[in-house]
Amino acid sequence: RAIAEHRALQALRRGDDAAAPRAVKKLARDEGHDATPELALGVAVADLRLGALDDAERALRELAPTLPAAELDLALVHEARGEPRKAYEALLRARRRGVAVPARWMDSKERLFGAGGAQ
Repeated sequence: RAIAEHRALQALRRGDDAAAPRAVKKLARDEGHDATPELALGVAVADLRLGALDDAERALRELAPTLPAAELDLALVHEARGEPRKAYEALLRARRRGVAVPARWMDSKERLFGAGGAQ
């Protein structure tokens, strides 16, 4: 497990979009039900990078109650689908839960939808 984890982390750190998703998904398959929420988040991000948006969204929605940072990746899923309002709502949820949302992300969405939150 340690070697697989090391390979997955190294690929992610290198930004190797070809190797990282495969390495993380292999590690998660090997771990099965013992996978940590952080590993599940890695798999969801791998799905996002691979364009498997439905799989990524499903996993991120499941993770968001325990990992507030999953809302940031959920915003990226919505951006990839061309859903800026849903992306903004995910960013607002993340910010309300104490996640540091990059100011430029919020600024661009607030220019589109107005400050103060989406209803």
